[in-house]
Amino acid sequence: MRKPGARVDKKGTKSTLASRTIQYAYDVTNSIFQRAVEWRVLTKNPLEGVKRPQISKEDKKARKDRKNYFEEDEAVEVIDKLLYTDSKWRLFFLGAIMGGFRRGELIALDEDDCDFENNRLRIDESISSTKNGQADITDTKNEASNDYVDMPQWYIEELAVHVKGMRKLRFEAKANGTWQGGDRNFVFHSGTGKPYYHTTPSQQWKNWCERHGFRNVSLHGLRHTNATYLLGQGASIKEIQHRLRHSTSQVTSDTYAHVTKKLSRKTTAHLDVFDPKVRPQFVPKGEKSNRSK
Repeated sequence: MRKPGARVDKKGTKSTLASRTIQYAYDVTNSIFQRAVEWRVLTKNPLEGVKRPQISKEDKKARKDRKNYFEEDEAVEVIDKLLYTDSKWRLFFLGAIMGGFRRGELIALDEDDCDFENNRLRIDESISSTKNGQADITDTKNEASNDYVDMPQWYIEELAVHVKGMRKLRFEAKANGTWQGGDRNFVFHSGTGKPYYHTTPSQQWKNWCERHGFRNVSLHGLRHTNATYLLGQGASIKEIQHRLRHSTSQVTSDTYAHVTKKLSRKTTAHLDVFDPKVRPQFVPKGEKSNRSK
């Protein structure tokens, strides 16, 4: 799988597979074989004793060098552009960057999850895959992920207008027999009630960034942007943990170590004013300075 040409895109262009893709293939295959042994389809896991492929140095460096989030000034530009864009994905993307939501959580967001009175959204489901042509609705990543997330009042007010429009589409679709949402009322859908295919938002986000000249930060990178921005504004690790619904504060600390280190250096820089090489020496009245010239 590491050989050149292992990956061929739609245009027929050959390239190499990323180390993480190879690791994913190993993990999925190993999981299938393990389950096959449990079900006694196989007597032994063929991958037993085969070491998990490692991330190459090149891919490690590329991942380290790439910032999959917008810096504070970039985030402000992105938000300003989204506020006045006419894209139907506007509130979806703003929700990702304002609430730090995962893609699947927004796809699965239901009208009942919107607390318009208290300006918050409930996150307790996710759609990250499709089975037999139908969206696979699952619980969120972990128990800590099930929670309400406070949102700006202006966003909730705009979302309320959006939901009202979705209700009108629902009544019309049910009347003409085109409704595909069943008894679910997803906040974001194309008009027939069926939730978006799980990869569609990512592609739409990529298209939007290219169209407006923003660099290639993934849709999930908006979740990181939310944390990075709020940390820069003085939010604590504990507050970010609660907002992003991480299982422990250690997960938050590890994920955003690069940000906290940067902020630590910025804080320490405030003490540079006491550098004796540049700071005028304090000399009490009646005494002479003994600083060497």
